[in-house]
Amino acid sequence: MAEPPSSPPTDTTTAEEALSWYKSQYEQLEHELAEFRESSRELEQELEKDIEQAEKRERFLQEKAETLNYEVDEWKVRESRHNSLVVAYILRDDSVEKIPRLQGGGERCPECAREGNYHASRFAQDPAAEVAGCRSRQRRL
Repeated sequence: MAEPPSSPPTDTTTAEEALSWYKSQYEQLEHELAEFRESSRELEQELEKDIEQAEKRERFLQEKAETLNYEVDEWKVRESRHNSLVVAYILRDDSVEKIPRLQGGGERCPECAREGNYHASRFAQDPAAEVAGCRSRQRRL
C-alpha cells in the first residue's frame, strides 16, 4: 500500500488517495487523543496526591491549632490564678502595713518604707524623738 498524501485531497486526487489521507488524519488524531488521555490521567493522579497531602497538612494544622488553643486556655487559667495570688498577696501586705497603725497608732515613714519602719504617734508629737526613731532621717542629719 502506498504512503498517504501529506496534503488534503483536492479535485484531482483519487478516492483512494482521499480515503488514505482521511484515515491517516484519523489515526493521527486517535494517537494524539490517547496521549492526551494518558497525560490527563497522570496529571489527575498528581493532583489527587497533592490534594491528599494538602488535606493531611490541613488536618495536622487544625490539630496543632486545637492544641495551641488548649494551651492558651491553660495559660489563661494559670494567669488568672497567678493574678488572684498577686491580689491576695497585695491585700495581705496592705493588711500587714495597717497592723502597726491599728496597734500603736504609728504611721509608715515614706523614707523608711523599704525597711518597714513605723513611727508611733509619740514621734509626731516630739520631732526630736521622730528623728531619733527614724534611721533614714538620722542619716540625713
